Amino acid sequence: MLPRNKDNTEKQSGTLLCRMGLLAALTLLPAPGRAQSPARAQPPAAGKKTGGYTINVDVNLVVLHATVIDKSGRPVNDLKQGNFRVYENGALQQLAVFSHADIPVTLGIVIDDSGSMRDKRTAVNAAALTFVKTSNPQDQAFVVNFNDVNYLDTPGDFASNIEELKAGFEELIEYARKSTAVIYTIALLGEEQPDGLFKIKHGTARRAAKVLEQLAQATGGQPFYPKSLEEVESNCVQIARDIRSQYTLAYYPTNAKKDGTFRPVRVDVVSPRNRNRITVRTRPGYYAPKPDQPSSLTSGQ
Repeated sequence: MLPRNKDNTEKQSGTLLCRMGLLAALTLLPAPGRAQSPARAQPPAAGKKTGGYTINVDVNLVVLHATVIDKSGRPVNDLKQGNFRVYENGALQQLAVFSHADIPVTLGIVIDDSGSMRDKRTAVNAAALTFVKTSNPQDQAFVVNFNDVNYLDTPGDFASNIEELKAGFEELIEYARKSTAVIYTIALLGEEQPDGLFKIKHGTARRAAKVLEQLAQATGGQPFYPKSLEEVESNCVQIARDIRSQYTLAYYPTNAKKDGTFRPVRVDVVSPRNRNRITVRTRPGYYAPKPDQPSSLTSGQ
């Protein structure tokens, strides 16, 4: 990420932030100190004299957090381990951990504080507060505000052409895929009408919506595009309930190679009887550790 020149602040912010209308990005991380998955302890390393003994911990467990909804968008909370099928690169994996519990997480709330949001800030703050109140009481939360002073993920001080912008967005999405965060986005895009509704009429807003959609889907989250300021709070409540109803699925991959490649993951649900169409949402995959990188728990949240 490169800092922008102060002289270009107004022009750059208007192009990349205000016109995109980004309101908030809710980033989820595991709450520190709250282990969710077991580790495999290896025998003490040979030939190493440290005055005692050494334990090498090699954790290849892949952890996914899955949201399951019915055709009406309501969470499905009565599934068992036998209802889930997890595939990596098309190969069926054996679940080592299954849980459906309201586990604490760390919530990062990123809010647009630029000039274009000035008259909307009170409502956005209220929605963010409602989100925190609806979340697990043991969650840890932090808030990041951004405005006309921000950072660009493009070469140099400012992207002067569409190719540089495209490269910056692609790098952002790739970074999100490599992270362990789940990102939900809420954005008021387009032009506000006299009746208070927002309508997407031009290509800039559509491109912004596409970027936010890709960013959320790359991490297993979900984008929201409220049509009015009043809908923002209900979107926050929906996200909080979504997080608290997730299933945790974990497995040791059959492909144990440390080659740093991206491993596509798919989660299917065998629906119980008398159950309508069910949809599963989780991250689309993960990056395997590299040969010179210690193995670690690869989390989907």
